Amino acid sequence: MNFKSELQEAQDIIHKAHHHLKQVSSNTSESEACYFAIGELEKAQQKIQQVQQQINE
Repeated sequence: MNFKSELQEAQDIIHKAHHHLKQVSSNTSESEACYFAIGELEKAQQKIQQVQQQINE
């Protein structure tokens, strides 16, 4: 299992979801839920980056 490629794939998924949530949040009354989800995705991205740094050390 290649951890670096798996983490990159996870980051790509997060990036796509983040992009779609931003589009939805500007067009709906559910924007509060979208902004919460965006914040959670950003936390997940930070965790992935921390793991990537540990792998590279």
